[in-house]
Amino acid sequence: MPGKIQATVKRNTTPTLPVTVYLPLSQIKRLEFIFKKKCTESHPALVHKVFTAGKIPVDDSVTSDSYFRVLLPLTAKETACFQVGEMFMDTHAELTDGTVPETEIVCFNVTPTLFGDGV
Repeated sequence: MPGKIQATVKRNTTPTLPVTVYLPLSQIKRLEFIFKKKCTESHPALVHKVFTAGKIPVDDSVTSDSYFRVLLPLTAKETACFQVGEMFMDTHAELTDGTVPETEIVCFNVTPTLFGDGV
């Protein structure tokens, strides 16, 4: 069962999603966020964002030795790719020693904009 992001994303907007990563920031080499309509590894990505060490948009007020919060920016073009309803975000992390730890898939809701957006 996937976890849940406490956020609702509106299509065609530019939200910033707060995502807590339960790994030490100092050990992250590469961090990927993969957005999908279905909660399966094989389902194609609608949006794929990649950050490398030193370029991760970290919320400095929410960090510790074992976790950190990413302030994940999304563009209107990216949120336009989302389908209204339940969506899933998978996170892949590569650590500096080359290992890839298991991460949790989380779900969130997507809504149309106030005046609709042709979905």
